[in-house]
Amino acid sequence: MLLKTGRKLVLMRILFVALLILGTVPASAQFWFGPKVGFQRTGFKYQNDEHVFLVNSTSELTQRDIYDKVKPNYNFNAGAMMTYTASIKYAVHVELFYERVAKSVRSAQFELDNRFTYNYLSLPLLLRVQYGKEPRHYYINAGPKISWWMSGKARINESVLGNGDNEFINYDIRYNFRSQPAENEVVIDNPNRIQYALNIGGGALFDIATGARVQVDLRYSWGHSNLGFNRDSELEQFYENVEVSNQMISISVGYLIPYNPIDALKGKSTMDITQRSLNKAKSKQKRNKNRKGG
Repeated sequence: MLLKTGRKLVLMRILFVALLILGTVPASAQFWFGPKVGFQRTGFKYQNDEHVFLVNSTSELTQRDIYDKVKPNYNFNAGAMMTYTASIKYAVHVELFYERVAKSVRSAQFELDNRFTYNYLSLPLLLRVQYGKEPRHYYINAGPKISWWMSGKARINESVLGNGDNEFINYDIRYNFRSQPAENEVVIDNPNRIQYALNIGGGALFDIATGARVQVDLRYSWGHSNLGFNRDSELEQFYENVEVSNQMISISVGYLIPYNPIDALKGKSTMDITQRSLNKAKSKQKRNKNRKGG
């Protein structure tokens, strides 16, 4: 019994110290949570830009000049974000959101039209420096982004496969190590399912009457990871060149709601909280003693 009581007293002291430490956090420290939605322009950087995609890979007809230039794509992203403001000047910003990236590869000479769609789940972690006063604040931030390549789909017109018509064939992009892909399937051997990028950018925060904030963010994401390594497929005359990384410029709008843990302690001193906990432990000890005595 004495041992249990001693443990409870130690826990109460730990709680007391924790509350004192919490009380020393600056009053400006708080969390901001909310949704975001945005659009991005994605460019594609190939390891070998003479092989944008491959048709009859052993042929000399794989040079860049017979293919149209792969143009940047415009698409969307959406998700959630959290900002921890450690002080008036410094903050840490984290997001978790879905990104959709598409790409079109064409060749007038081969009457080729091939369209890809990739789906990502991305997690950027940014160190933020803020300045300005209410109701407008400005910031710059930078940090890494980790993206999980969830899935991919594509479609190609049949004429490039020698079928004589211009209808489209849909196919899946799979990530495994099977020696033989299934029909209408491209298998990427050793894909980079986890991809890395460096983010840098800035934006503005606008305080509104409800106490929330509207965030407008402009960001550049410099991708460092290729999608994977090239490999043949059941689409015998075609496979995508996946030795390519994504370079993005994005703009997004978010809505942030504040939460300050110190607000939960207003009107309560740390001594009062600790004393109530100690009294509760003593009352329970007394009840147990009375039961044994009875």
